[in-house]
Amino acid sequence: MVAQRRDDGRAETHARLRKKLRDDGFRPDLAAFNVPTLILHGTADKTVPIDTSARQAVKGIRNATLKEYEGAPHGLLASNKDAVTRDLLAFLKS
Repeated sequence: MVAQRRDDGRAETHARLRKKLRDDGFRPDLAAFNVPTLILHGTADKTVPIDTSARQAVKGIRNATLKEYEGAPHGLLASNKDAVTRDLLAFLKS
């Protein structure tokens, strides 16, 4: 039996999303946020670099807070779960 890779369109969808984020992102939508917003991001995220995502998003969202995790990768909930939990609870209590 030969294993075959199922092509269900995920790779194409992922490529389109990366292009959208790289080209213009969702920045026009950020002004519509009307609730306090917490953005959590690792400074070593290579999947979604912080400079072109979180640091830009916080500029466009009224009443937003950016919490940067120095040296943290993309998977914050795995790599920094205790710090994320602490920061999220503090934000929700504020």
